[in-house]
Amino acid sequence: MKRLLRKAISIKDSLREAAKTEIELLRAKKIDIEDLRTVCLTLGPYRNLTTLTAGIVALHPNCQALNHAGERIFNNKQLNFFSDYTDEKFDSFVRYAIYASGRGREGPYGGSVTYSHAFGNQHKLTEMYKSAYGDHLMKKKIHCLFWKESMAVSSYIRDHAVDLGNILSRNHKLRFLMPIRNPLDCAVSNVKFFGDTEQLDQFFMLQNRQNVLRKVLVAILDEFKSFLDWQKQYPDRFFYYFEHDFEKATLFSLADFLRVEPNENWCENSLEAFDMKSRYQHSEDIVDLYNKFVEEKFAAFPEASAKLLQFTNPVPQQT
Repeated sequence: MKRLLRKAISIKDSLREAAKTEIELLRAKKIDIEDLRTVCLTLGPYRNLTTLTAGIVALHPNCQALNHAGERIFNNKQLNFFSDYTDEKFDSFVRYAIYASGRGREGPYGGSVTYSHAFGNQHKLTEMYKSAYGDHLMKKKIHCLFWKESMAVSSYIRDHAVDLGNILSRNHKLRFLMPIRNPLDCAVSNVKFFGDTEQLDQFFMLQNRQNVLRKVLVAILDEFKSFLDWQKQYPDRFFYYFEHDFEKATLFSLADFLRVEPNENWCENSLEAFDMKSRYQHSEDIVDLYNKFVEEKFAAFPEASAKLLQFTNPVPQQT
């Protein structure tokens, strides 16, 4: 009897959720996307400056940022444009993502980027957003939709062998971005955050639990190497920046990539909000491994290799 009752409750919950989704899809259809110029998705590992980047993008008056919501999107055939791509499906995704970004909650369910931990931990970011937009979560005129769901998107593309080249050839709005935090810090942060969970195994393709930190570090570098390979083929559709290189010129390049205006107020606020300091100390062994991996994996990308090595061999600042 109890089992039947639980099953009945589960069916009822599923039906309620399905009905809610249908209502949301109907409401999303009313979203006007006539002014939209670009749709930018983050790629790469979590704990890699993607939330802070999304927060900075959200400060722009013509950018709308969606935080998470991957499960809602990937599991819906009407929204998952990576599967059997059509322009109609892409537009449905865009409208729904914009709709979802104007509401929602924190955590995997997702919604407005103002519910993300970047706003919870960064009082400056919160104050800047409220000063500019008050309690309004939706921008009046949207030129760029920014979706922050990096590792879920990367994993989906990899696990389903998505033909990105085909999609990019048919869709001129779609773009991909990857911030580059110190990969050693990123690896430690992911291991600490996910701990002994299936998510860590899934995201970083771990077959066993031996030398976890080393394997996570390799997976992170492989993600960046894959991104560089794509950027080499589609230089206008893939953008990355390094944590230690974030400056006004970076914001101008980002604005150009997203096809929005780099207004002065946005640049000033973004530079003030971007306050990153390394909190980790790394053993000589893992630093030596990192240097070796970088030199081997990025031999074909000398500029990126030099930037990656700056994390362990900082360039002395000129006085």
